[in-house]
Amino acid sequence: MSTSNRHHSSLNFRRKLLAVLIAATSATAMLAGPANGVKKTVRKTLTSLKKSKVPLPGSPCTNRGVNFPATALDCVDVASKGLQWRERGTVRNPFRLGEPVEVYSLESSRYRVALTDWDPDVTEESKAQGVDPSVPGVAFLEWRTSSTLLVSGGARAANRANEVSVPFAYVVTVGTREDSSRSLSGFQPDLVACRNGGLVKDGFPPPSGKGHLDRLEVGESGWAQLCKEAPADQVQNVIVELNAFKAPGGPNAKTAVSYYFSGTPR
Repeated sequence: MSTSNRHHSSLNFRRKLLAVLIAATSATAMLAGPANGVKKTVRKTLTSLKKSKVPLPGSPCTNRGVNFPATALDCVDVASKGLQWRERGTVRNPFRLGEPVEVYSLESSRYRVALTDWDPDVTEESKAQGVDPSVPGVAFLEWRTSSTLLVSGGARAANRANEVSVPFAYVVTVGTREDSSRSLSGFQPDLVACRNGGLVKDGFPPPSGKGHLDRLEVGESGWAQLCKEAPADQVQNVIVELNAFKAPGGPNAKTAVSYYFSGTPR
C-alpha cells in the first residue's frame, strides 16, 4: 500500500472514531439529564419528609377523618375543642366498626379484637319484648365484638372470646365515665335488659365463630356481646371502654391496657 493510501485510510479511521466518541458523549449527556433530575426529586422529597413534623396529639387539624401518613393519628372532632389530631384507639378517637386491635387477656393470652355490630339504643326492643319497663332517661346500648386467639397464655388459660372484654367494660360519654358500682345512667347495674350480657333479643346478624364461652384454639375466632345502660340523650356519643390485662390485678393494675370502641363514624 502506498504512503498516500495509508494516510487516507488512517484519516478515515480517525474520523469514524471521532464520530463514535461524539455519539457516545451525546448519549451520556442525554441520560445524565433525567438521572440528575430523578436524584434532585428524591433529595427534595427526603428533605421535605425530614421537615414534615408529626403533629402532637391534641394539636389542631383541618380535614375530619384524614389520617396523618405513617402514624395512628386521625383528624377527629373533639367535643368543645374542635378538630384535633388524636391517636386511634383512645377515648378521643376510639376504634370504629371493623378496625382491629391486639390485646392481652387476664391470663396473658393475646387476641385480635374488632367491633362487628353496634346499636346505640335497643330500648324499644327491650320494652317490646317485656324485658324491662320504660325507665325515664335511660337507653340500652348493645354491641358485639369478634376475637381471634393469636397466642395462648398457657395450659390454664380458658382462651374464651369474652375474656378480652369481660368483666371490665365501661360506658364513657363527654366528661363522664361509668364506675364499677353504679351505671352511667345512675341506676345500680344492671337492669335486666343488660344483666349477664343482655337479655334483649337484638337484630344483629347471626354471630360467626364459636360462642363467647367456648374454648378457642390458636387461630380460631369467637364472639362476645354486651349491653350497657346510658343516658338516653347521649347515646349517639357513647364510647365503650374495654380493659385487658397482661397480669392479674384488676382495673387498677399497672399493667392494664384500656382501649375504646364506638359505632359512630370517625
